[in-house]
Amino acid sequence: MLERIGKYEIRPQIGRGAMGTVYEGFDPGIGRRVAIRMLRTEMFEPRQLPDILARFKREAQSAGRLSHPHIVTIHKFGEEQGTPAYMSPEQCRGLQVDHRSDLFSAGVILYQLLSGDKPFTGSVTTIIQKVLRQEPIAPSELNPTLSPAWDKVVARAMAKKPEARFETARQFAEAEEHVQRAAEERSRAETLRRAGDERREAQRLATMEAQARKDGEARAKRAADERTVAVEKPAPSRVPAIAAVILVVLGIAGATFYYRQGVEDQAAKAEAAREEAGQRSSL
Repeated sequence: MLERIGKYEIRPQIGRGAMGTVYEGFDPGIGRRVAIRMLRTEMFEPRQLPDILARFKREAQSAGRLSHPHIVTIHKFGEEQGTPAYMSPEQCRGLQVDHRSDLFSAGVILYQLLSGDKPFTGSVTTIIQKVLRQEPIAPSELNPTLSPAWDKVVARAMAKKPEARFETARQFAEAEEHVQRAAEERSRAETLRRAGDERREAQRLATMEAQARKDGEARAKRAADERTVAVEKPAPSRVPAIAAVILVVLGIAGATFYYRQGVEDQAAKAEAAREEAGQRSSL
């Protein structure tokens, strides 16, 4: 299995030292075999790396100034960024890799697609340390709409130990398909549930509208019936009231007449009595 670092194709390792691992490589630009030495950054604490990198660079510069048949020729030195966030733990350690390393990388890609974030971030050194020792946050915690079933698939694909991962790419794909089908079934069931709720709500509103229309018709009928009764019922007669007023007026007039007549009769009698008294006094 070939890996790639920059433009170089990496074949299985051919040696290992205290600071780095040596791989057999191939430079496709000029068609020659090369030896690639990679620093084993996971062996050091982050605070030690600046000094280690400086030493590694000095060694490369010292060897590059020498020219001897028994001393390797330095063609290039530098830091290659080719993707540590997608490297498996065994690849970071410089161990032998197989198809399960690819499954780890595929798991990292799946994690990123599901959550929108990479599982391991930071500097190259930090990323390698996280790949080796840290479990990433579950994708469903970063994406609340995601089914927790995806967490199990991703966790198995990105297991630290190769033997804990899926055995084959087909097994990995089948696990993904199973979760996807389950998610589709849940989505379909939710759609049907919502459709049922909407149908019941529509029926409820239709029933309320029909009842309101029925109540309105009943009120209109009652109002029409009341108007019909009012028209048919005769208006109350005003004759008795008028007659009573006339009688009262006549009574008052009669009383006034009799009162005046009595007053006039008394006055006449008094005048006659005065005249008679005057005549007697003359005699």
